[in-house]
Amino acid sequence: NNLAIGYNYLYEETDDDNAAFNYKFGYAIALSCMSQCYVMLSDYSQAILLQEDTVTLMIQLVGQDNRYYWDHYLSLGKCYLYANRFQEASEVLTSCIEYYKASEGDNDAIIVDTYNCLGLVEHELHRYDNSIEYFESGLGILDKIAKPTDFAYVAPYTNLGMVYGALGLYEKSYLCYQKALYPYKDYVDRLYELDAERLRQLSALFLNLG
Repeated sequence: NNLAIGYNYLYEETDDDNAAFNYKFGYAIALSCMSQCYVMLSDYSQAILLQEDTVTLMIQLVGQDNRYYWDHYLSLGKCYLYANRFQEASEVLTSCIEYYKASEGDNDAIIVDTYNCLGLVEHELHRYDNSIEYFESGLGILDKIAKPTDFAYVAPYTNLGMVYGALGLYEKSYLCYQKALYPYKDYVDRLYELDAERLRQLSALFLNLG
């Protein structure tokens, strides 16, 4: 119902400016959510169309200095990446990096994610030096905010290993893949410790029953 009302407000005049804004804003968020659904369905053309509409609405509603605009603009950049529209993805993601680096608040995680996306774009464009620089920039931030066992390391190290492999630097590639697997090793070790403790508890229970 809100979607239908919001759609009407896009094309009809109303005296209730607050209601119009709320419905339009809700409509924009719904468009973005539908865009992400199409991403999951691998229908990237439709995802892009919906996300472009979302970005256009955000410009009208909150302007280009607002965080809501940039978060949806970042989503559009990722859609371009998924659709292999790498030049457009590069332009959008580079703008997003500059915004998040300059804005206040804890933006480290989103900057790392955007660096990772830019690294993938540069890899696809065969600009390997740029790709390595982006992945290493993201890893540099992670080194300050995360533990080595954090799963946030998996994607950038995996992607960095891919780039080194494309360059024929197989030893560096291998080391990156090892680091990408490290969080899984810690996870498996903890599962093993948990299972070992359960076995000890069961053994004690059976001994007591005996």
